[in-house]
Amino acid sequence: MRKHNNIPILTATILILSMLAGGLCSQAAPEASNTIPMRERKTPDGIRIVTANVRQMFKDDYKTGNGWEDRKELCRDVFLAQNADIFCLQENRTAISDYLMGFMPGFVLSNGVYRSKQPINPIMYSSKRFDKIKEGGFWLSPTPDVEDSLFPGATRRVANWVLLKDKTTGKQLYIVNAHYTHDSEPIRLLQIDVTLNFTKTLQPGIPVVMTADYNCGIDSPTITKVKNAGWIDSYTAVHGPEEPGFTFHGFRGTKYGKPKAPKIDFIFYQPPLRPVAAEIIRDSRNGRYPSDHYYISAELVFDK
Repeated sequence: MRKHNNIPILTATILILSMLAGGLCSQAAPEASNTIPMRERKTPDGIRIVTANVRQMFKDDYKTGNGWEDRKELCRDVFLAQNADIFCLQENRTAISDYLMGFMPGFVLSNGVYRSKQPINPIMYSSKRFDKIKEGGFWLSPTPDVEDSLFPGATRRVANWVLLKDKTTGKQLYIVNAHYTHDSEPIRLLQIDVTLNFTKTLQPGIPVVMTADYNCGIDSPTITKVKNAGWIDSYTAVHGPEEPGFTFHGFRGTKYGKPKAPKIDFIFYQPPLRPVAAEIIRDSRNGRYPSDHYYISAELVFDK
């Protein structure tokens, strides 16, 4: 009798333990991506582009709780919430893009130039939305085709580009992604000349999107040169010329101590593209941020 009487007790115990285990597993699981608001598309044919300085993997960041392992799930969630077709990364490392792409089925990494075998400034694009026609890269130097070349006094900087065909509209566009030096306006001017000269060699009639961490604001000589060359800032086109405020924040977000610092991350475009939305992505979780930069997005359409 005891044997039979123990069966319901054992069954109930197993059920309770299973319920507890399920609860514990739920608590231990990473926070779901829906904790970051999902962005909605403005138009069915719009191309959503994000430029993101993801912050390379510095050991010292772990001292403040901002190491890559500390923030990678938040970075993933912010990426997924953008509902984007193209991501242009700066300061990327293989482990970063490999992790992000593991949650982004159908995305392909385009990287025309390698530095120490690392995809530093790659372009991630949706192969469901685009076919790649060709890709490449160049060094921001007096000799752009020479590996590891640089301007005297500068660190090595690269730009990557890809030519895509949009499966939705049948139209083509170039994406050029770079990261300019942070500590010298004269060197930045030389580096931006290299990029602008390269864009002049691209096939006429195909619009170009130019993304970067420019490390300087809208009124700087570097950005002034970009605008004078006919490029349009997508954020300004949507929201007007007033300075929107800093995009570099050093992991401090709204507590960043330089409120007059400018927006230094840009998505520039040329007609016949036109922006219908643009955002400085300020998402955070529990006072933490996915990077020391806010990311930038723009939704672009082809004018007919």
